[in-house]
Amino acid sequence: MSVSRSDEFLQLSVDDVVELLCMDGLYVESEEAVFEAAFRWIQHNLEKRRKYASRLLACVRLPLLKPSFLADEVAGHQLIRGDLACRDLVDEAKDYHLIPERRPYLRSFRTKARCCNDVPGLMFAIGGLSTGGDSLSTVEMYDPLTKRWTPVRSMTSFRSRVGIAVHDRKIYAIGGFNGHDRLRVVESYDYNKNEWTTVAPLTKKRSALAAAFFNGKLYVCGGYDGITSLATVEVDEAKDYHLIPERRPYLRSFRTKARCCNDVPGLMFAIGAYFALYFTLLKIRVHGDENGS
Repeated sequence: MSVSRSDEFLQLSVDDVVELLCMDGLYVESEEAVFEAAFRWIQHNLEKRRKYASRLLACVRLPLLKPSFLADEVAGHQLIRGDLACRDLVDEAKDYHLIPERRPYLRSFRTKARCCNDVPGLMFAIGGLSTGGDSLSTVEMYDPLTKRWTPVRSMTSFRSRVGIAVHDRKIYAIGGFNGHDRLRVVESYDYNKNEWTTVAPLTKKRSALAAAFFNGKLYVCGGYDGITSLATVEVDEAKDYHLIPERRPYLRSFRTKARCCNDVPGLMFAIGAYFALYFTLLKIRVHGDENGS
């Protein structure tokens, strides 16, 4: 949010700043930038503007901040510590992080991610098969502004039937098939650095899987290990994967190659799958990390 560093932004009225910071379509790389912009505006004329602290903090989508930033930079800020209304907003955000089962009841505009429709997103084609049937490591990026495909850094592994998930401006390539074996490899792509980094591997080899981030954690569902379709689901905990116990009711009928997995606030859905010689449709609902029912 580079405009917040300009003199024009610092001279805006409080009403104009509120209108700007509340916009769903505000283009920012992270919600932390919105907080920093709001308090930069206050600090520019602290004595006259400190009374607006709670009004501006209410424009920041505090539940979407990284927990460490919320605790260190926000809760510890001098202006916030001395303002009851600000502390109430911080407490609401802490509840969102500490009590995930209450998230469906905490929904407001502050828990809704911003989406800037004026800035076209990029599309990536990752791995796959060559015309000769070989697994690929290459990656291409499509920019709708230039209407061109451009090669970017290749993955460290050759693979097709790879699972893909996106979180915090990084792309995760999960498992897959290298032409000889199913894989446990997981890599993350940093667009800003144009580089792939190998992260913690899966506990089981799998291809044709479904993957999605839910409540900030990566879930890997179903797939095929080269012998049979898998009923298991793995979750990334502290950069290491573990299997969710199969005793949970929603996993009992999951012995399929999941095709699509995505999340909406409070729920995760796996949609469509392939099993033996027929297609099936299934849905998974997840209400929280602990009970997962």
